[in-house]
Order: sequence, then C-alpha cells, then structure tokens
Amino acid sequence: MSKDTEIELTMEMVESLVKFFPRYAKDGVVKINCNNMGLWFVNPSNGTHQFIGRVQETENNPSTSEPKQAKQEKKKPTLN
Repeated sequence: MSKDTEIELTMEMVESLVKFFPRYAKDGVVKINCNNMGLWFVNPSNGTHQFIGRVQETENNPSTSEPKQAKQEKKKPTLN
C-alpha cells in the first residue's frame, strides 16, 4: 500500500461486520472494499458486494470521488 487510510466505523458498521463475517469470510478473513460510496463486503464466491456503511471524509482520508488536481481551485484566465 502506498498510503495509509483512516476509516471511521459506526457501531452499526461494526455490528454488520460481526453479523455477516461468517457469510463473507474465506479462511477466517473477510475482504472489504472501500470506495467513494462506502465500505463493502466482497463475496468470496462470486465477487459481489454488500454495503456496510458510508465512508466519512477525514483529514487523513480525502474523498476519492475526484482526483486531487480536480479539487484544486482552477485559475481564472486573465486578460492582458
């Protein structure tokens, strides 16, 4: 991994992890996908995803919905 990512979990998300762990575990491990829409269990049998919860943008985990360059304010052209 090139960067650390912080994920904030609510109690409801943790409860979902515990509840659905047996269903999505392979060899005692679950795979979690994180994207700009949230956290998702990855089904080891068929690759489908089940929603766990929405991801909050934090200082150490900026949104991945758009590239960093796109987030920067665009300079307005100046007339000479």
